[in-house]
Amino acid sequence: MIKVSSLSVFIVILLLLFSGCSKVANKQDSEHLTSPIEKPIGVTLEYNAPEDWEVTNQNGLTVYTAPEHDAAIVIAAIPEADNAQAAATSAWKTYQPSFSREIRINAPQAVTGGWEASREIEYVTSIAEEKLVYAYVFLANNSWQVILLDGKVGTFVKRQAATWGLIESANVKGYTPEDLSERQALSLTPEKVAELISFVESSANSLNIPGVGIALVENGKVIYEGGGGIKNTHNKEPVDKDTLFMIASNTKGMTTLLLAKLVEMGRLNWDDQVVTHYPSFKLGDEITTQSVLIKHLVCACTGLPRKDMDWLFNSGPNIPESVTFSDLALTTPTSSFGELFQYNN
Repeated sequence: MIKVSSLSVFIVILLLLFSGCSKVANKQDSEHLTSPIEKPIGVTLEYNAPEDWEVTNQNGLTVYTAPEHDAAIVIAAIPEADNAQAAATSAWKTYQPSFSREIRINAPQAVTGGWEASREIEYVTSIAEEKLVYAYVFLANNSWQVILLDGKVGTFVKRQAATWGLIESANVKGYTPEDLSERQALSLTPEKVAELISFVESSANSLNIPGVGIALVENGKVIYEGGGGIKNTHNKEPVDKDTLFMIASNTKGMTTLLLAKLVEMGRLNWDDQVVTHYPSFKLGDEITTQSVLIKHLVCACTGLPRKDMDWLFNSGPNIPESVTFSDLALTTPTSSFGELFQYNN
C-alpha cells in the first residue's frame, strides 16, 4: 500500500502546477483541437484555425492576427517555386514586399499529413526586436503551401497552443491518415535492436549531441538498456544504463499518476482548493491563488506564463524546492484563468 505524507502533496504540487497533461479549459481546448477547419480559396491544405484571432484576406493570403495585434499567422499558396526557400520568399514578398531577412536555419521536418516534403525556416532577428519570424513550407503535387509566423515572441509563447495547433494540423486537403490499428508490430530481434542503436548514435553524432541514454521495452520486458556517446566531454566517460539525465517534462506523466493515486485513495479530490492541502501555496495574484483547484494543477490553464529562464538559473542539486514556490508567488498571470493553455516549467 502506498504511504502518503504532506511532503508527497508538496512534491506533487511542485511538479504539476502547470503541466499540460490534462485539459479543463474548454475554450482553449476548442481553440487547439476542434476549431472549424479553415479552407482559404486556392489553398489545398486544411488546418485547425485559431479562435478569437482576427482573420483577413490580404493579396490572396489568409492572415490571422492575434488579439494582442502584434503577431500574425499567414497562410499562402505558392503554385510554382524551385525549392522551399524560394516558396517561402515568395510568400513573404506577397505579405511584406520589403522583406529581406537572412535565414538562420533551414531544416527538413518529419513528413506527415500527406505532404511529400516539409521544411522549417527560421529567420535572423535581433534581440532588441523580440520578434519571432518563421516559415513552414509544405510540398504536395508540385504545389507549395506556406505558413508564416511574424510577430512578438511573447505573444507567440502566450498563444503557443493556438499557433502549434494550426501548424501541426496542416494536412493536404482530403488526406486520410493510414489506419494502423490492425497492423502487427514486428518483434525486436537482435538485428533490429542493433540497427536502432546505430541509428540513435549516428543521429546524435550528426546533431552534435555528446551522449544519449537508450532503453528498449517489448511486451513489458526490458530487452536493452544502455546508451551511446559520452557523458563527460573532459574524461570521455561513456554513457551507460546508470547514467543520470535530466528528465524534464517526463515528470508530468509520473506525477499526474501520483496525483490520481491520491484521489483514488481519498486523500484529496480533483475539485479541492490547493490551499486547503497546502496553505502556504501562493501565486502572484490572490484571485488566481484561490481559484486553483487540484485539477487545475495539470491543465496549464491558470494564466501564468512560461518561466523557463528563471527555472534554469534558479534550480540545481543544492537549491531547495522552496525557491520555486517563492518564484511562483511573484509570478502574475498574463491571461485570464481558463482562457488559454500556457505551458509553464
